[in-house]
Formats: sequence, structure tokens, C-alpha cells
Amino acid sequence: MGHGGAIFLKSGRRILDQTAFINNAAIAGSGAHPGEGKGGAIVNLAGLHDEAAESHVITLDRPPSWQQNRAADASDRPDDNANMFGPLWVFPTEISAGAGVDGR
Repeated sequence: MGHGGAIFLKSGRRILDQTAFINNAAIAGSGAHPGEGKGGAIVNLAGLHDEAAESHVITLDRPPSWQQNRAADASDRPDDNANMFGPLWVFPTEISAGAGVDGR
């Protein structure tokens, strides 16, 4: 199974700032149970089914830049494409003093 050519997040939180993902790949496996190639650059399983979960991939101000990433089994949805699989949250860097990235 090929999941996340650069980042695979099953739990926890990753904060990205001014990030570029270039030429990453998620290749499907082979054999009796080949698996899927999802998220050429990022797979975020942590926040996929529970938006209230504390596990997130967060980017500051703007999404990462994506260039030539590939995923063998990508869809064309915002949460399943050649660049990523799962949710991505974009937060402004101007967060009120004392608040965390999630606004708390």
C-alpha cells in the first residue's frame, strides 16, 4: 500500500508553513491484496472521519505549493487527489494572543 509520499499522519498534528511538496508519489502495491496509492504528498487519516478530532494537518495562511505529485488511485476531489488524501485546514497566522492554532 502506498500512502503519503512525504507525510503519513495517523494521529497527532502537523503544522506546515511555507511548504512545497515536489515530485512525491504514492504507488499502489502488488500481489493478492495490493492496496491503494493515495495522497502523493500527504495522507491524513487522523482527521478523515472526525472533524472534531485533535489530529490535523494544518497549514498557515495558505495551502502548500504542489508540483508533480502522483498517486496511483487518486480521485479529483479536494480531499482525495494526486497531492493529498484527507482533510487540510488553513489558518491565518494572525491568531489572537494566547490562542492555539485551533483558536482555543
